[in-house]
Amino acid sequence: MKVNLAGNEIKITKDSGEQFNCLISNIALVEYLLNNEVRIHFKFGPNNFIKCKTTNLYVNDILVTKSVFEATISVY
Repeated sequence: MKVNLAGNEIKITKDSGEQFNCLISNIALVEYLLNNEVRIHFKFGPNNFIKCKTTNLYVNDILVTKSVFEATISVY
């Protein structure tokens, strides 16, 4: 999974190539599941989360750990 942060927006690209864009302020919760899945919950919408199975997690093209990803999202 790749995440690109620009200002107050986040662009999520799943390993499959599928992309999602949203405002970071619309993210309610990020969960890390035991089977290499990241679930990102949004505050609004009928489908209020996306689930990404990933073995590598990138933020702005830098390979990061899950804890670094979480800290990065919380800073924005």
